Amino acid sequence: MGLVEIFGGKTMIKSLVAEKTQPTDLLTVKPIKTVVKSKWFPRVFQIVTLVVYLSVIVFGLFGAANQSGFLNPGAFLVWVIWWPALVFVVLFAARSWCTVCPLRLVSQAMDSRGFNFRVPKLIKKHRLTIALGVFFLHSAIVSFGVDDVGWLTAVYLLILLSLPLIVSLLFEPNSFCQSFCLVSGFIGSYAKLSPTELRSADPQVCKQCHSNACLKNCPSELYMGTLDNNETCLLCFECVKNCPNDNIRFSWRAPFKDLWASRKQSSFNALIVVLLLGFMIEEVGEEWEVVEETVTAAPRFLANLGVPASFYGYNWLDALWLNLVLPLAIVLGGALVARLFAGKGKIFNYATTYAWGFTPLIFSLHLSKMFHRLNGNLGFAPYALTNQAAQMSSEEIANVETAPMWLGQTLEGLVIFGMVTLGLLASFYVIYRLSQTFKEAIVGHRSAIAFYFTTALSGVVFLATISHWFALG
Repeated sequence: MGLVEIFGGKTMIKSLVAEKTQPTDLLTVKPIKTVVKSKWFPRVFQIVTLVVYLSVIVFGLFGAANQSGFLNPGAFLVWVIWWPALVFVVLFAARSWCTVCPLRLVSQAMDSRGFNFRVPKLIKKHRLTIALGVFFLHSAIVSFGVDDVGWLTAVYLLILLSLPLIVSLLFEPNSFCQSFCLVSGFIGSYAKLSPTELRSADPQVCKQCHSNACLKNCPSELYMGTLDNNETCLLCFECVKNCPNDNIRFSWRAPFKDLWASRKQSSFNALIVVLLLGFMIEEVGEEWEVVEETVTAAPRFLANLGVPASFYGYNWLDALWLNLVLPLAIVLGGALVARLFAGKGKIFNYATTYAWGFTPLIFSLHLSKMFHRLNGNLGFAPYALTNQAAQMSSEEIANVETAPMWLGQTLEGLVIFGMVTLGLLASFYVIYRLSQTFKEAIVGHRSAIAFYFTTALSGVVFLATISHWFALG
């Protein structure tokens, strides 16, 4: 008899392998678990963020003159600090913003105080209000230059604050976060990229549990035993507080996993990806006049024919084309070619499945724009946070606004070029995994060729734009 058998080696080896592959549970860190299980969590954090939120509205309304742009303390805190931070945080900690979100606090405070109407099934299932809200929110910010005017920033925050009030008064509890929150559209999609997840520690324990405590206490109506993606998990940790078996883990995992591991890809998911792709076409494309003139040729042609391009200042024609029609044509064009290559299957299935392949590239572009905003505007902090611009002359303001970036243009360009290159490579990998996972709906490798090409072409255009933008040639 060998030593392995004598000491029960087979069992020991299996145990060691299982232990090695078991994800590290951050909830085993005692201070983290103590905070998460506290009855004051996350309420105290939400109250703090609500106070900050209301303060920023006041700063926007009564801060420095509107023409000073990011020298207004309200505009600076929202567009130079909050939005970039939101994008950076979701990369590492999924929807952790939802943990401390002040809008969720307002929604919870008003739940069950109104009419408690049921959310229409069409809205709840397909979340059309979120998709429409994301579209109009972005296009309104661009059309009216909200991010460059203090009082408009304050109005923008007031509108966001009014939504949970109205929704909670009209509809059943938790309706705002599930079906109406405008921020959740992009943050839910990006959360799929995160290297962290809240999941069941042992699905077998969940199968034997008949209390369904996680489902009953979850505002998103999620059952931890089958949860397979971060998209709708608000990280409220109510499941951790209420699980009778202490069977919930908050762990590190492979990034991007949710993009192919989720059992179902929906039309809503694909539509959000289309919108996000459109936002990046607009925001990155404007950095090179050649690209900008090319992608806006269609709306300019229609405007020349007499089609009104705007409505009370709202540039609906550009928004519709750049944020919806053009990116939709890219995704559907790829799906059509994929169907031709594969020889069978539905074009809709190819579109809804492979649309997720664009997500890493889109996120890298969004992250790059936020990095550029931070690098170019953090120098305003001493003026904005002390509200000095309110006492400055227009000449002094002009001098401040031409202050150099923290990183030089070339160095920043190289960093951004590297980010987007990594995003493009990650998209290729995701497309490959999607072609392996959803074989029931699509035909693997042959169909993937079309989206490799479509993503590569998009990536090359974006990288060329970045090279021209920062004079890297």
